[in-house]
Amino acid sequence: MKSDPPPQNQRLRELLHEAAPDPEATVAALRDARWQVAGRSALAHELAAYELRQLAAAEGAPPTAPGALAEARTEWLRMRLRVLAEAPPEAAVVLDLAEVRAMALAVGEESLARDCANAIAASAGQVAPSPAIEQEVAERFAALATAIDDLPLLQQRTSLRCTGEAALLLAQRANSRKAAKLGRRLLRAADDRELARRMEARFGARGVSAIETTNFTLLLVVLCTLFAELALDPTPGLLHVLHWVDALACTFFLLDFLVELLLHPSRGSWFLRNALTDLVPAVPSVLFLLP
Repeated sequence: MKSDPPPQNQRLRELLHEAAPDPEATVAALRDARWQVAGRSALAHELAAYELRQLAAAEGAPPTAPGALAEARTEWLRMRLRVLAEAPPEAAVVLDLAEVRAMALAVGEESLARDCANAIAASAGQVAPSPAIEQEVAERFAALATAIDDLPLLQQRTSLRCTGEAALLLAQRANSRKAAKLGRRLLRAADDRELARRMEARFGARGVSAIETTNFTLLLVVLCTLFAELALDPTPGLLHVLHWVDALACTFFLLDFLVELLLHPSRGSWFLRNALTDLVPAVPSVLFLLP
């Protein structure tokens, strides 16, 4: 025989499944019912996460409640921070805290992000050195490398940077070169996302797309000129034209390289990583334009 749920559980169940004509009032009622059932336990954290998913799913449907969604998100992040800060110190916990910090930064919760940074430092300092640290960092690196491109650029940058900084703390704790290398790669990827964000802010999404399309088209043109020069035995006049075409295309590549270099947050690192492939091949052709 099935027993009836307690009154507070029944009320919570009704709120979670009934239609919400007034999202703001529903959020407030959910919060009151949740505290009556779970207080500050881990269950409260899970209930807040469910509430956040429900609100996010209905975010685009009228009537919208951006204030309710933001409030629910902040409350869930604070609960998640508290649960993780009280968890046994492990590499997975430190990296989960980094994820919470990234989400807090992405939504502008600076105070919450600072609390996360303090919790990360405290937890990382207590993690027992072991090979599991390298494995956990490698798994997070793989996850970010394959499943982050669908996020907005700002969230990509904060996720990569926060995870990279946490990985470096864990690498220092475990004296792991592999974890440190992955952490630095995450930080470089975060800087590259910041470059993409600055390019989009400066030129717009259509402008960035046009630059990328032009780069690809001119690369094909350069390859065609090289093929024509090697395979067709061109006349001196045609060879001169091909050199001009190649030089003008490489001038565009050079200008694009300089613009990205100026906008990149870590210019030295970016220059060393891209000079050999993007700068050096273009310089000889551009010199053709000089008198």
